[in-house]
Amino acid sequence: LKSAADGDRVNVGILPITADVTDFSSVTSVYFRINGSNTAWRSMNDNGVSGDAIPGDDIWTGQFLSSTEGLGTYAVDFNATDGASTPNEAIALDATTFDLYDGTGPTVLSVVPTPSTLDPDWGNIATIVVDITDLSGVNSAQFQIAGVSGWLTLYDDGTNGDAVAGDDLWTGQWDSLGTSEGTYDIDITATDASVGANINVEPALATIDLVDGRAPRLDVITITPDPADPDWGDNITVTASFLDLTEITS
Repeated sequence: LKSAADGDRVNVGILPITADVTDFSSVTSVYFRINGSNTAWRSMNDNGVSGDAIPGDDIWTGQFLSSTEGLGTYAVDFNATDGASTPNEAIALDATTFDLYDGTGPTVLSVVPTPSTLDPDWGNIATIVVDITDLSGVNSAQFQIAGVSGWLTLYDDGTNGDAVAGDDLWTGQWDSLGTSEGTYDIDITATDASVGANINVEPALATIDLVDGRAPRLDVITITPDPADPDWGDNITVTASFLDLTEITS
């Protein structure tokens, strides 16, 4: 056995399984299976493709997609057949074992802001829904509107705008009031529930647009003099101040 070596501790992902198999009559096929997870035999090859490094060197290679399995200890069985006129088959049960552990942070599958376009003059509130998954479960998650908001909490407990508790759809809200017009990136960070508390930070997974769609608002108006005396022909001066996110042109 070349890998996984007996007792290896391997991270979740694509695990190469290699075995050195030899026979006087040559070897025609080799299979492996992960005992206790998927009992189907999976093919290995020695033809220099699908992860095999060198064709014909008796090192047979297969791949195990461990991200589809749970964490824990797994045993590997092998099945090999030679090229004799009457083929001989050998089966090695529990030839090696490995421990599958979670050494990577959560995976962010999607980020959906609703609405995706806001009018910050009105203080529109955006709801950010993030689909996050991890083999060990997700312990916490946050989002930020890059350069504007700082990190804000995402929830998956049925509160603070979250629709359903524990469905891996994490929800947060952001009030855009007073933020300048423009397109802003949404960044996500999440921590899993493994012993190692793995963290993943994903920048710019989605964007949100802020567009000023509201006319200027009257803030303060001053009339001088007040009252005015028309008998004296007083000139009246009207001073007004307005509020708007963008420049007032007229």
